[in-house]
Amino acid sequence: MAVAVKGYGIQIFDDTGIKIKTIPFASRCVAFSDSNIWYTDYNSRMVKCTDYNGKNIWEITLPIAGNVYSMTMTVDHNGTIYVSDSYGDKLYTVSGDGTHIKQLLQKSDGLSNPMGIHYNIRKQQLLLITNPSNTAVLYNVV
Repeated sequence: MAVAVKGYGIQIFDDTGIKIKTIPFASRCVAFSDSNIWYTDYNSRMVKCTDYNGKNIWEITLPIAGNVYSMTMTVDHNGTIYVSDSYGDKLYTVSGDGTHIKQLLQKSDGLSNPMGIHYNIRKQQLLLITNPSNTAVLYNVV
């Protein structure tokens, strides 16, 4: 498990909750897989990908309306990263290799202030939480 802890960076824990290491990055948002960590950089509109030693693999700047505080993200079973932008009322995907960005949803699609996102790998479903309507929408990802 990996969590972003303000003032400390990304902390990695084993299955029993014992902290294994800290990677000193300023981040609000983090997602992880068996081999990679993706996080938002506080000082830019970037999503960055590193290995578990903190070595940079790739980074990409997103066309978001706000700052990193408006972003949430998750990763699917193929390594595709889903990033929501609550200020811009948009949902993006970033390819697993960090080379392509695609806008999936926007305000005209009914998306309003997306505040949270989670991908269920087992069910291959994307949960998107929006405000102020307090709506949760579940998408099957194919």
